[in-house]
Amino acid sequence: AEPGGDEDGRIPQGHRRPPPGGLAGVRRALVVEQTHSAQFARYLRAEYDLPCRIESLHRPGPLPIRPTEIHAALQRMSQS
Repeated sequence: AEPGGDEDGRIPQGHRRPPPGGLAGVRRALVVEQTHSAQFARYLRAEYDLPCRIESLHRPGPLPIRPTEIHAALQRMSQS
């Protein structure tokens, strides 16, 4: 059976729950993705009933997101 589904394995309509304990205690999460429009962050918000605020660090194109950029984003999140 799918996590969050009923005994038949079907997913009820509406938001799914994240895996048990998967985000327990998390207040904010940073989604890092190589896309123009933050598609994965939007998908997570639309499909899952997340217990935390989701922020996105996204960039289009071939240049990778560097670790220093992720670190700076995490610092900004911790200050807000």
